[in-house]
Amino acid sequence: MFTSYNCSKNNAVAFLGGLHCEIPKMVGVALWKVGTTFPSNFGKTELDALIQEGGFIGSVMGDSIENNNTEPTYAESIMKVRRETDGGRKGFTVKFDKSPCFQNELNKLNNSENWAFTPVLEDGSLFAYESNDGVRKPFASKLFVGMFMLGIMGVEEKGSTLQIDLMPKSLYSWQNNGVVITNDEIDFTEVNPIAGVNITLPILTATDVTTAVSVSNLCSDSDIVGLTTVGMWKIERNGVLEAPSAVSYNAGTAKYTLTHSAYVAGQKIRVLLYENGNDIVILDTNYYGGSSAIKTVV
Repeated sequence: MFTSYNCSKNNAVAFLGGLHCEIPKMVGVALWKVGTTFPSNFGKTELDALIQEGGFIGSVMGDSIENNNTEPTYAESIMKVRRETDGGRKGFTVKFDKSPCFQNELNKLNNSENWAFTPVLEDGSLFAYESNDGVRKPFASKLFVGMFMLGIMGVEEKGSTLQIDLMPKSLYSWQNNGVVITNDEIDFTEVNPIAGVNITLPILTATDVTTAVSVSNLCSDSDIVGLTTVGMWKIERNGVLEAPSAVSYNAGTAKYTLTHSAYVAGQKIRVLLYENGNDIVILDTNYYGGSSAIKTVV
């Protein structure tokens, strides 16, 4: 459940106009599909459903985060009275010291207006805004991905860059209606982004009733364990999805064995992660998606 953040008197800092809370520092960004709202009954179950439906990428924790603002501009009258001519722009630059594979995935967000964002704060809360009808929402934004930089001798900067610009309609909300919200079920510093996987199939032979597959992270060779629930898997046979009858994991070979009806020569087979009608599966605060290449049964 989401609630507004209130600090105790012991944590209050005195400012002119009374006592106000110092909010925790920003450590990451959470990316939400435009139109997402945060009802008061929003918990882990609702978050998982949103992720599986493609409405939330996850909390992305950068190696560094910088403000990327353009301050308002002003014109001055002959009477030396200033007036605001442009309200400025609010933005952030998030830097990642990660692999080219990460850059390849990040670049899918370039020039996108499909995602709203909330800063993730160091205590696991979010900075959002509250509309006039009392509904809490993320800030509509536009995303840009910078050039991938290789490390160069004598130059420390390398990796990927994500720039986040608040859309003009969100700037007012940022300045006037911001609110820190906490959730008693979710620490947003621990909600990992969706991870892609590689699923590798062996040679498939007619009459086979089991298939041993390996599952590794998309951007590394590390194996993924814990996917032993039948409801996390589907076998696509000539374009038709079916569930395996059993799934087991062999730690010695680092492979999952799926049990199914016998293959027939010439069938086109693909194995994929699939749960609750969606191609994303959930393991606590980890989320995975991916499939094998299509193979023909011999």
